[in-house]
Amino acid sequence: MKKEFLKNWNIWAYVPALAAVCMIFFFGTQPGEPSGTASETVALEIYNAFDKGQHPLSYAQLEMLNGFIRSLAHMMEYALLSILIGAAFTANGIRRQLRSFYMFFCCVPVAFTDEFIQLFVKDRNGSFLDVLKDLFGAGLMAVFFFLFGAYKTLPAVVAENGSRRRAFMNIRIDDVAFSEAVEQIMAFAAEGPASLVITPNADHIVKAEEDPDYRRLYEKADLIVTDGMPLLWIAESMGCPILERVTGADLLPEICAGAEREGRRIFILATDEKLIGAAIGQLKQRFPGIPAADGYAPIMSFEEDETESEKILRKVADFHTDILVVALGAPKSEKWIAKYQNRLQCHVALPFGAAVSFIAKEKKRAPKWMQKRGLEWFSRFLQEPARLFKRYFQDDVKIFLLALKYRDRTVSGFTGEDMVE
Repeated sequence: MKKEFLKNWNIWAYVPALAAVCMIFFFGTQPGEPSGTASETVALEIYNAFDKGQHPLSYAQLEMLNGFIRSLAHMMEYALLSILIGAAFTANGIRRQLRSFYMFFCCVPVAFTDEFIQLFVKDRNGSFLDVLKDLFGAGLMAVFFFLFGAYKTLPAVVAENGSRRRAFMNIRIDDVAFSEAVEQIMAFAAEGPASLVITPNADHIVKAEEDPDYRRLYEKADLIVTDGMPLLWIAESMGCPILERVTGADLLPEICAGAEREGRRIFILATDEKLIGAAIGQLKQRFPGIPAADGYAPIMSFEEDETESEKILRKVADFHTDILVVALGAPKSEKWIAKYQNRLQCHVALPFGAAVSFIAKEKKRAPKWMQKRGLEWFSRFLQEPARLFKRYFQDDVKIFLLALKYRDRTVSGFTGEDMVE
């Protein structure tokens, strides 16, 4: 295992960055008076080199110049650290958005720790303003690497049967275009047993890591298309690009249009009757040719209540459902569908979450410019900050650690090489 790790990760590439961290902490532990005298001497020498001693500085001017030099030093040492971090991740096959993210955020704990240490050093005081200067330097380099850094795509392998399903982080995905996904779902809706379609995002990946049963779901789903922009960033950063972002919110209107065109019946499972009523009203208004649309709001703990589940199954069957849309939260929706998939009398089941709220116009979707830049999550957070704060700022950030954990699996899934387990 150790040899495999050393073979697939160039850990020596991180040594210069670690040495820079040690250097930063060393300078941070120097007493304040000698440090201040040294910086004043440097400031004066720089000034004299340009002025040739013709205009001596007043004490206030010297202090101002000294402050500028110290600020510049803060930014430069963290710019250097950021560059070394970027070089280390580049050596390990990580570029673009992910590399820039690590370049900046790996500097954050170092900057805060450095200032915290200085609280206990003679004649020095930790300063939050200094942290901001440090991170400004790190951020500049992160942006520079993103804008001007080289990028390469690894050679992709497609299965002999034409399937584009591949391992990606801790799950599997189907690398298909939006139009292909719509076509495949409508083919599911035409005939056959209940097919399961999943649209994973960063939250799903994190939940799958913590829930083995949920993770196994991705092995038997009939179509898995990537929803979240962070997944596309991670894939691109590793040279394993995903063809296109395919969201449930974008898919559902197209599927409804297809249902109108092909005469498919739609049944909605959602959190409350009001939401279902609003969604059905909008469907009838936008897609009047849909032969029938109905829905049901199960009790809160429906997934643990066998009687309630049997009731749902009967309603779906009695309606002669073609397309079942489930908006009851992840992973609850996906798990329930998988549990009863063999008994569900519909052709395709879509656990699309917020898509029903968007159709019903109970929630407003982010503008297109925010969607394209991966900021749709922020728009949703502003609408429901209390409910979504923990999800976005505590749970979902784990995706960036999981990206490193599953780097080999992601790459091997794209290139067809043997995976390192």
